Amino acid sequence: MTLTVTVRHDPDERVWYVHESEVPGLHAEAPTLDALVAVIGDLAPELAAANLPSADSESNAGIAVRRSL
Repeated sequence: MTLTVTVRHDPDERVWYVHESEVPGLHAEAPTLDALVAVIGDLAPELAAANLPSADSESNAGIAVRRSL
């Protein structure tokens, strides 16, 4: 199973943030895209395992991060 997370950049606030997510409860922001991807990589597997009945273990869910304009 692959879960999609869409991120956006707010140039006024100079921050990247999670705009949409198939991972329930995933809300994050960071000053750079690389930092946000790292945060998502840390949080998403645990949140998916805790909040999605079909994600029976952290190792079976893939996370796809997409950048939205």
